[in-house]
Amino acid sequence: MKSDAVFTVEAENRALREALAARGLAVADVMEPLPDAGSERRRLEEITEWVFAWERLGGARHAMTAAGYKYPPVEPDFDLDNDWLLFERWVRGRPVRWNYSRIFGPLPDPAAFDAAALAAELERVRRRLAARGVCLELAPRLPPATLYAWLRATLPSLHFEYLASGTRLHLDGCGGACGPCFQRPWCDTAAEGTEG
Repeated sequence: MKSDAVFTVEAENRALREALAARGLAVADVMEPLPDAGSERRRLEEITEWVFAWERLGGARHAMTAAGYKYPPVEPDFDLDNDWLLFERWVRGRPVRWNYSRIFGPLPDPAAFDAAALAAELERVRRRLAARGVCLELAPRLPPATLYAWLRATLPSLHFEYLASGTRLHLDGCGGACGPCFQRPWCDTAAEGTEG
């Protein structure tokens, strides 16, 4: 049974979330779920304080930093410039994540390609990802058809964070378990028996 104090904290959390939502800000974009209402309240209070400071200080990073707001309260807490980019996009009501398939459409059926056309399509996908800071780094000997099939199945459900200039995300297709991995026959790590 919950105590009155827990109900009060949960009500405060709802009020903070609603106040941010009234500004068009979805807390889930910058905050992971927390294990208890008290931790959530502290995090929501910090985020709300940052939003009010952003509004009060004219929406400028340099003004925020000068006023002591140096490390944006966003998750994942990844890199200072990325954290600022994420916070600024979020507080301005802009998306904080992007999806390849939503921007460029689904990858075409591989049956439409011969070997040269498949190589060209893979290069186009690589360039589009690289332009947004995402580097494909799968097993080097992975056959193009296998890579394309994986991309075609995976990209529709992947949501990438927008990245600050110069920041790179390495998409390696590795789930950490070599046994069921689609790359295993072409992976040097699996071949060496050094998988974790």
